[in-house]
Amino acid sequence: MVRRSKQVLVPVDRHLATCISVRREVCGLSASNLDRRARLKPGSVARLERGELRLKPVQLLALADALGLDVDTFFDDAPMIERSDDFASRHVPAAEAEELVRAYIAITSATARSEFAALVRAVADSEVLWRDIGNRGEKVAS
Repeated sequence: MVRRSKQVLVPVDRHLATCISVRREVCGLSASNLDRRARLKPGSVARLERGELRLKPVQLLALADALGLDVDTFFDDAPMIERSDDFASRHVPAAEAEELVRAYIAITSATARSEFAALVRAVADSEVLWRDIGNRGEKVAS
């Protein structure tokens, strides 16, 4: 049997779980009803609320839709992740940045643009977090 490694939860994970739990209860939904509405695997919402599951961006989008919320709502008052690198020192190829901006501008729905921006922020924060965790692990090992 393959054992899954335990997922590392951070304050923003707990914040998202709390937001989803509160909204679910306000809507009068059980965890299993929300699983079905969001087309998630059975037990996903319960595991999320117990702190056993990290949300994938696509799951967050599905939950926001099922709960009638914009994704941005989940990040109101969310704890911030400290950035370990200087933004100005990062090199992003101009063509890549331009392509991303053109794609963003081409989205006609304000809601979709907002959700896309939230998704990009979440992915960027996740990358910084995992890089920081990796760096701390290296320091501990040496």
